[in-house]
Amino acid sequence: MPHGGLSARGLRRAARAARDPRPLRAARPRSRDRRPAPQAALSPRRALPERPRRGPRVSWLPAALLAFGAGACLALQAGLNAQLGLRAQSSLLAASVGALSAAFCVALAWLLARSARAAASERQPVRPRALWLVGGALGGVALALIYALVPRVGLDAVVVLALVGQLLTSLLAGHFGWLDLPRARLTPRKLLGALLLMGGATLVTHG
Repeated sequence: MPHGGLSARGLRRAARAARDPRPLRAARPRSRDRRPAPQAALSPRRALPERPRRGPRVSWLPAALLAFGAGACLALQAGLNAQLGLRAQSSLLAASVGALSAAFCVALAWLLARSARAAASERQPVRPRALWLVGGALGGVALALIYALVPRVGLDAVVVLALVGQLLTSLLAGHFGWLDLPRARLTPRKLLGALLLMGGATLVTHG
């Protein structure tokens, strides 16, 4: 029966505690939150200048086919505009007509692509401003030289020599990272390929 408001079980617990001289250990509170302590904030780094974004990568075969088609278009364009320069008796006039027609087609394609582009508002201003003019000026000089040389040297020789010049310049630009382009180290295999292309150009021009 209960004694002094305590049950028999309570009396047994009190007697057991009186016989045990060891002090009772306080139960450690269990923490349910096992997440790691937050780390100290890292020191802010100095902001680096933004580099131009690279275009999306594509697989090698479609890119090779597109590049081959572009080269074929350039060869046909050189032949057609060379005939225009002969009949108009002015290679500069032929280069101007070709540049204007190309600019019109490219501007039309740009307008069509701009209307369908979702991220057109994120476009950043182009700097330096010389990029608007230097590329077009170099293209005009190249076209004028090609149209003037094709009737005198031949289409095959002009195209293959132009390819050699493009390849050597692109190898140097990729090796040294000119114009903020993706860098590609000049390897012995690439150098051997350039030498073979130069040998092929010699065979084409003097064959």
